[in-house]
Amino acid sequence: MEKNPQEEIMLDPTWSILEDGLGYRVLLTGGVPGIDKDGREIVNLSIKPDAIVKKRYNWRFGIEVDNQGNVKLIVLKDDLVPLNLYDDANRKWMYVKSFSHDETNISKWQEHIRKELEVEKRKGLLQDAVIIRLSELLEIAKTNPAKFLKDGMEVYQESLKGLADIINKKKED
Repeated sequence: MEKNPQEEIMLDPTWSILEDGLGYRVLLTGGVPGIDKDGREIVNLSIKPDAIVKKRYNWRFGIEVDNQGNVKLIVLKDDLVPLNLYDDANRKWMYVKSFSHDETNISKWQEHIRKELEVEKRKGLLQDAVIIRLSELLEIAKTNPAKFLKDGMEVYQESLKGLADIINKKKED
């Protein structure tokens, strides 16, 4: 009798992988979400580094590394990126900075994208304000057309004055 390999895949992983922005990988043994003193979302991670990572980041037993060989790492939630979001059996995460929280090329790029998104959000808010103003004008045009036309005529007259000044300057030159 043949077995179906898809049925034998464990869906609850024992270990997950966490990779930093420099390419170093560690076992991710758990994480607890929280809020820091500045109100930002953070994750308290527990990682199990190998000897290479311990040496690279100068993590010492009894100081950064506990008795079980784990290191506690506190990171911003926004700095964690799932690499294979839909694969529950083989979860991988990327921390865009280094494990010592230094900037990497990836984190610099991510910050650039965040700034662009913030600019786009502000543009969206300005567009919402314009829509509200136009909705108010439309309501005035529906309920009080005389006031709407009077306000429009004032703008039209001011525009004509400016246009007349420009034409007169051209004639004088």
